[in-house]
Amino acid sequence: MARKAFHLFIAISFLFVMGVSGFKDYELYLGGFFPIQDLSGNNWETGNGISIACKLAVDLINNSTYILPNHRLVLLINNTKGLLPQAQRVLFEYIYHKPVKMALIGAGYSSVTEPLAATSALWNLLLVSYSATSPVLSDRLKYPYFFRTIESEISFNDPRIALLKYYNWNRIALLYEAENIFSKTMEDLRQKLGTSNNISIISTESFTGQPKEQVKHIKEKDARIIIASFYEDTGRKVMCEAYHQQLYGPKYVWILIGWLESNWWDKPVTVLSGICTQQQMRRVISRQIAIDLTYIRRDNKKAISGQTALEFLESYNRLLPSNQQDIYAAFAYDAVYAIALALNKSETDLMM
Repeated sequence: MARKAFHLFIAISFLFVMGVSGFKDYELYLGGFFPIQDLSGNNWETGNGISIACKLAVDLINNSTYILPNHRLVLLINNTKGLLPQAQRVLFEYIYHKPVKMALIGAGYSSVTEPLAATSALWNLLLVSYSATSPVLSDRLKYPYFFRTIESEISFNDPRIALLKYYNWNRIALLYEAENIFSKTMEDLRQKLGTSNNISIISTESFTGQPKEQVKHIKEKDARIIIASFYEDTGRKVMCEAYHQQLYGPKYVWILIGWLESNWWDKPVTVLSGICTQQQMRRVISRQIAIDLTYIRRDNKKAISGQTALEFLESYNRLLPSNQQDIYAAFAYDAVYAIALALNKSETDLMM
């Protein structure tokens, strides 16, 4: 973590040199990428709640006397709609149109963030994400200016292995959508299981679009414990195929990721094997185990903002009703503070 912070400081230092002018009211602009109106099919319905958390952090920093005392942060909010082409358009608007952006925040999906991080690096622009967990983004050579306040998806693998060992589940299948975030995570899991005792992977299946054949192969292998990773839209197709191929019930356990939207399965779906009603989807999902993050700390320790986690939540709750709040709000809040603290450190050194 200290090494990451050092690199973040170094990266911002030379960006900041053109911003230091001695004017106390100098504005520093941050470009935001938020899936406010998600059109990706994955039903991220609370993206606006992320931008609200960022604005909460910006307001606190701007009222602070010890973080950027001579400068004011301005957060620019743009809607990516959860789509890469839209996010790319926003990126080039940030690059080619004034004012100069000191850093970028976002984007939501890893599939959108990966190309953004590669492109923004060509302009030496920092990109700090609040939710992109793809292991690919940990490549410092490919993404030298990318940072995140959330763990890599690979961090779920140790808990998965611990769960398997605890219940003595030693024959498993892997099923995942063919996206970097999932494929690299499953590759890491296979490597770790190769050194673990008495756990065999009897089937590994990846898919794009319709997962009928992959679910069929898992059924043929008589796998009972299935570790699956996917986004919401494709996940519904997997669960529907599992229903039609009877890969559910008391003899099966699905181990899923927990950061998908609430009740993501609760919709009727049509797949190659047929139609699934909401009631049928609920029957399949009833025996799933989801492994998830801790989204906010649970102690009463004050953060550098001067707030405890509970105080942050109270402030956030006053701004948004619960159905509009986003699970990544605290990570977004921390992303703004990480950038501000790096800028603040740069300002101190450059003014000496």
